Amino acid sequence: MRKYALLFMAIFCTGLLFSGGFSISADMNLSTSTLTLDSPLAVYYSFELDSSSLVNFVIKMGDVVILNETITTLSLSNVVEWNIGTTPAGDYTISLTVDPEGDTIVVTSEDLTIVESARIDAPTSDDIFTFEDSIHKEYLVRNTGNIPLHVSIDTEGTYFYSVSPMNFNLGVDENQTVSVTITKPSQDTEMSITYSGVNGTHEVDLTTAIRVMLPVVNISINNITFEVVGNETQFSIEVNNDGNMPQNLTFTITTISGVFSHSEVLGAPSRTTFDFSIPSTDRVTKVEMSYTDSDGTAKIIEQRYDIIQGLGPLFDVLFGIWNSELLRGVVITIIVLVILILLWKIIRRGR
Repeated sequence: MRKYALLFMAIFCTGLLFSGGFSISADMNLSTSTLTLDSPLAVYYSFELDSSSLVNFVIKMGDVVILNETITTLSLSNVVEWNIGTTPAGDYTISLTVDPEGDTIVVTSEDLTIVESARIDAPTSDDIFTFEDSIHKEYLVRNTGNIPLHVSIDTEGTYFYSVSPMNFNLGVDENQTVSVTITKPSQDTEMSITYSGVNGTHEVDLTTAIRVMLPVVNISINNITFEVVGNETQFSIEVNNDGNMPQNLTFTITTISGVFSHSEVLGAPSRTTFDFSIPSTDRVTKVEMSYTDSDGTAKIIEQRYDIIQGLGPLFDVLFGIWNSELLRGVVITIIVLVILILLWKIIRRGR
């Protein structure tokens, strides 16, 4: 309410329009005449009409529309907040226009200055695991301020093979991909890339801290449990990662009727239990977990669930037959016939 009171006490301009036998009184003022990049702009506005005719009004900054609505009451007082985003710095005019019967008329306007601000956005850190003799990375550098910048790059570290480009220009909200090639170090090492943006007296720096590490892989499955619940089989798998590299794990579950997969991310170092389910109630014959080894290749840990070790495929076939209603009937019929034949032979011998 205090804002609305200030609105009526601080009227900069009042427009009185007469069109088609009715009049409109419109007021507008701004929360500030000087705006920084992080501050939203509050625009206070009010209308008084002497008839119930619908009137459209628009609040704009230059050609950018802040608000476009229709007045549906005889009296209206409100406020709209607008984030200027990466609007370029400079002097602007905020205008309020109405269009009774289609005629656009500027009722009132206010001046606004957006203050110059230099900013850069880029990754602030990156952990790299070296699997090959050289590593290629790309970093996106973006101008998040409101003035153009000339950007230069400085590196710290002895294993940079190439960085390109080393100098470039960025307009407001523009970006540049910086390509980096790093030679594999003999041990874990820390490096950095600093981006320096300049426009006259405005300067901004941002650094990407890089850790290049030789991968150490030590991963194991501690425990696997599963049970059938309803129409699915629920798994609980405990995995231990004693290495220094996070892992993208893929669990592959083989059952009588098919193969199912499930993916998880495992941090380093950590011991984590993963709980998930598959839409199958068939017998589980094998659980596999794939991970990345220290040379960058995929490795698999496997756990089989054969009833008798070495006879897994045979039991898979038998279970497949038993799960088929038709084949199960044939098997039962054969068994009954065999029993009857054996009984008949025994009776004949007894005679």
